[in-house]
Amino acid sequence: METRDQLVRLTIGAIQEEMGIPDSMLLTGDLLYLLWRGSGEVRYLHVPLDLEMIESVRKSTRGNAGGVYRNCRGEPTPLALYLASVFLRQNVPIDAIRQELGLTEATMNRLLDVRHFADDVTDHERSPQLLKLSTFEGNAPVVSNHLPSASGNGRVSVPK
Repeated sequence: METRDQLVRLTIGAIQEEMGIPDSMLLTGDLLYLLWRGSGEVRYLHVPLDLEMIESVRKSTRGNAGGVYRNCRGEPTPLALYLASVFLRQNVPIDAIRQELGLTEATMNRLLDVRHFADDVTDHERSPQLLKLSTFEGNAPVVSNHLPSASGNGRVSVPK
């Protein structure tokens, strides 16, 4: 039997403020994930968050508005898109990212294109900033089919 790669969040997720429970992510500003490869390799992934990202988590989990990775409309939250970008840079398998974060093939294609565009940036200090801006504001350079698709249709968007 083949074992699949798994990505698992080890820190507690965002907890509603009304509950009065201290949450490690909101206190420390970071997340810790475990990547368990089908080959048996285990790796810990530390993802630091800035105040803007922590606030987006608070907003997405407030009341019945949605969750950590999905908003009330079922769309990926800024945190989910940011995490996917970080995991792609750390060579986490795409299937493991999609499974943990619940992202669609189209969303992953878009993030792969943003990553490819960011790799072409000569100032590597600004690459994470570009990924974050593209993730939040939808300014992905080009969306193509990096993953196999049943339809085979890619869509192209031009940055503003």
